[in-house]
Amino acid sequence: MKKSIIIAIAALVTCSAFAFDSGSFTPAGNVTTYTKTDYSVTSKFGDYYRSPAAKYVHVFDNTGLETSTTAYTAKDVVIDKIIYQYDTSRNLVSSSFFDANNELVWKTMTTYNATGKIAEESEFNKSNALTGKTIYTYEANVVTESYYNGEGGLLAKTISKSDDKNRVAEEAEYYEDGSLDAKTVYTYDDNGYLSQKESFNSNGETTVKIIYKYDANGATTEEQSYNSTGDLSERKIFKSDANKNPTKITTYSVAKKFGGIMNELESITEYSYKY
Repeated sequence: MKKSIIIAIAALVTCSAFAFDSGSFTPAGNVTTYTKTDYSVTSKFGDYYRSPAAKYVHVFDNTGLETSTTAYTAKDVVIDKIIYQYDTSRNLVSSSFFDANNELVWKTMTTYNATGKIAEESEFNKSNALTGKTIYTYEANVVTESYYNGEGGLLAKTISKSDDKNRVAEEAEYYEDGSLDAKTVYTYDDNGYLSQKESFNSNGETTVKIIYKYDANGATTEEQSYNSTGDLSERKIFKSDANKNPTKITTYSVAKKFGGIMNELESITEYSYKY
């Protein structure tokens, strides 16, 4: 997720109960809607029990463009909604965020350069006042994203480098004073799939490393997260349909306990699709 969006959402969270599906994606196949349901997990007397925590419904038009995302509580009460609009080139030009009362609380406008790449993303509050802007610059295999507040003050920069196959190879995040915040390095396997993502702090020390595993058809089967000491700390087990879309993600926390390695159920996410 782009840092500009994270900053904007953080601002919203301070003043509302805005829900945001950070794991949204465009599914394969002619999907008209898909529903993602998050379950929280509790343990009683050694047994696990799950209960719905939130639900997100993503709607697509007949050309495959996502038109809206609606978040619901466990009791199917609307929390908020996002409406997406596109230009004639199928580029996303606006994302409008509405609260449970269907009142606009935030809007993002996106413009593109002559080559079709994103030039700017601007965030506006409900009063249509500019609250932030991201400016993109491109040079060879390097993309620079500069994040500004509504007054034009620089907040941060992200510089991404691509490999010779146009895949993201490295992302470096900087504070407004130019000092390094964090860096992430991406590694790919012989099939072109992302195999590892490793993040480092400003001292070059690993903070987290994620290993990705796939089946023979290229569907994700597992994500393994390792902490700064190199210990496995979390596992996400995936089940997918014939289109390689996830149908269930089960997350386990991993820790050294009781003289061994314990995998404890943490959360469950389920997906259903309509075609």
